Amino acid sequence: MAFRPYVGFGLRAQLQGRKPEAFCGYAGAPLVLGAFGAQRAPLVGTVSAGVGYRVNDGIELFSTVEAQTGRDDHRESIATGVRLRF
Repeated sequence: MAFRPYVGFGLRAQLQGRKPEAFCGYAGAPLVLGAFGAQRAPLVGTVSAGVGYRVNDGIELFSTVEAQTGRDDHRESIATGVRLRF
């Protein structure tokens, strides 16, 4: 089928803590470099919708819309492009 629409719904849960952390160091040195991420909601709802159009076996045009929302955690995005298969 050349024309392929889709829709998706879901939930994203953070299993432990609310703030991502990363620690690192240089080879042979202690772990002294740290980075703390933004605080995230423990549960977030997600929704996405899009459409793809297969021009031929190697080229597909697509467009998608995605959103996620939770307590103090919102994000929306739109993407349009070309997928090349080889």
